[in-house]
Amino acid sequence: MRTVIPSDVVGECRARISPFVLIEEVEQRLRRIVDRCLGIEHVRAFIAQRNKKKACLAEDASSLTLGNYPYLLRDPATWKHAGLPLDQNYFTGALE
Repeated sequence: MRTVIPSDVVGECRARISPFVLIEEVEQRLRRIVDRCLGIEHVRAFIAQRNKKKACLAEDASSLTLGNYPYLLRDPATWKHAGLPLDQNYFTGALE
C-alpha cells in the first residue's frame, strides 16, 4: 500500500480542475471578443431572437452562455465583425 503525500493530492486536484479552468478561460475570451467587436445591440438582438418570448435586457456578453457562442458566431456577418483569423466552421464546431 502506498502512502498518499500532499503532492499526490495536488496533482489529482489539478487533473480534475484543469478542464473547468480552461473552459472558463475560453468563455471569458469569447465574452471580450463579443463585447469589443460586436457591441451590446448585436448581443441583445441575438438573445431576443433566441428567446422569442422574452425581452432582452442584456448589459454585455456575460448574458450569453457558452452554448450560445456557436449559434452567434455561425452568422457570417457576426463572424466577420468578430475578426477571428480562424476557419468559421471549424471554430464553431469545436465550440459545440
